[in-house]
Amino acid sequence: MRWPSKWSDGFPGWHLECSAMSTKYLGEEFDIHGGGMDLLFPHHESEIAQSTAANGKESVKYWMHNNMITINGQKMGKSLGNFITLEEFFTGSHKVLDKAYSPMTVRFFILQAHYRSTVDFSNEALQASEKGYQRLMNGIQVLGKIKPSKTSSIDVNAIEKNAIQLLTTT
Repeated sequence: MRWPSKWSDGFPGWHLECSAMSTKYLGEEFDIHGGGMDLLFPHHESEIAQSTAANGKESVKYWMHNNMITINGQKMGKSLGNFITLEEFFTGSHKVLDKAYSPMTVRFFILQAHYRSTVDFSNEALQASEKGYQRLMNGIQVLGKIKPSKTSSIDVNAIEKNAIQLLTTT
């Protein structure tokens, strides 16, 4: 939907609502604003224009845009009624989920995809991630049983500790 004006085509939008909420909860300046690639234009461009005009400075340092998130191949969205909350992932209470998934399984699943790739949530994909995450944790346990060699120049214990810390930090 567009309409002509003497400046350029006009677009309807809910951009002002997002500018107002981010200013209220994050302040006039914050580091990272994210969203789907489908929000780049006109939504985020409108947010930039109106927030900069209102505050006299750019409000966001880094804009990050991910590709689409889908459920069983269909775009996820509130308007479609097919979105899953984190609580539903963790309790398994959503109708499309066969069971509950741990926060680490969901995190591992998401981290396997490039941020510009479509991420498709399905029971099969989540179960594969659950198995993959468990294999990774089993590998870390095996590494924990390896005794460092007296002649080794690599600190195996430090590598293990660092790997566990990186994987379990929230």
